[in-house]
Amino acid sequence: MEKKIADTSRGGLIRIIFMGTSSFAVPVLEICAAHQNETWGPFSIRIVGVFTQPDRPVGRKGINTPPPIKESAIKLGLPVYQPDSIHASEWIEKIAALSPDIIIVAAFGQIIPKKILDIPKYDSINIHASLLPRWRGAAPIQHAILAGDSETGISLMLMDEKLDHGPIIMQTAIPIKKDETAPELESRLKHEGAKMLDKMLPEWILGNLKPKDQDESLVTHARSLRREDGRLLWDKTAEELAQQIRAFTPWPGSWALWEKEDNAIARLEIVRADAHTDDTIEKPFGMTISEGDSWKIITGKGTLIPIRVKLEGKKEVTARDFIRGYPGLIGSILK
Repeated sequence: MEKKIADTSRGGLIRIIFMGTSSFAVPVLEICAAHQNETWGPFSIRIVGVFTQPDRPVGRKGINTPPPIKESAIKLGLPVYQPDSIHASEWIEKIAALSPDIIIVAAFGQIIPKKILDIPKYDSINIHASLLPRWRGAAPIQHAILAGDSETGISLMLMDEKLDHGPIIMQTAIPIKKDETAPELESRLKHEGAKMLDKMLPEWILGNLKPKDQDESLVTHARSLRREDGRLLWDKTAEELAQQIRAFTPWPGSWALWEKEDNAIARLEIVRADAHTDDTIEKPFGMTISEGDSWKIITGKGTLIPIRVKLEGKKEVTARDFIRGYPGLIGSILK
């Protein structure tokens, strides 16, 4: 790969386009914006555009809501663009007209075409929430927890036409805590990503860093999550189910169906739970049994101990409070 060397023909000014959508990208944008009023290494920078997804309906009422990056960019006084499709010729022309030296991407949510990736002088760099090539794709944080990985991390990579495929510039590993949920892990990772970019970008522009190709034999994929992924399958082990609950908080959630005493079917979400791997109880998978003043659920191996639950249409409560209100749950089999 041709080594990039800084060009000071514009007085050391580096023009940046930022592309991001979710809250994961906010600290990265803030790091870039913080350097607009000072030098970043030997350079001064200007964010010439922030590209994000269009506003979307959110919640049961479908209230049109801007993405977190739009809100952050507006507070920072940065120009915002919201293409329905970044592939449209009008947006490719717009990006070319902004004449970026570098494009920085973090959780944007659209595949960026080669015509755009080829525009900036110092390439397009993605901040990805995994230790690539493990967990390429849209949901790397959730899949790392779901798989029971002991660590994950941040990868700064050059972008090409393939998803999360380009060479790695820099990586940092981060241990996954035992009871950590996806939002908790994301909070740590996004701040680490911002710190890494702060350290890396001047060195990259100066040509001091050499990217390394990913090992294709180690690739795993983190596909987008679907609502039906949240269903709890009780033939899995208690540990696997506890990992799912932590991974799928807050969406798509982890739930089972409960046939109540009046024969009505209700969706019961397990919001937080512990796994007792040593329990060996000969009962049908999914059966609820009492455990002191609380309850537990039989799994393929061990038992799952709910801590917080939410019945469809009701508020989230502790498992103990729930069983006081719905004692008929004990002895039923969750599907």
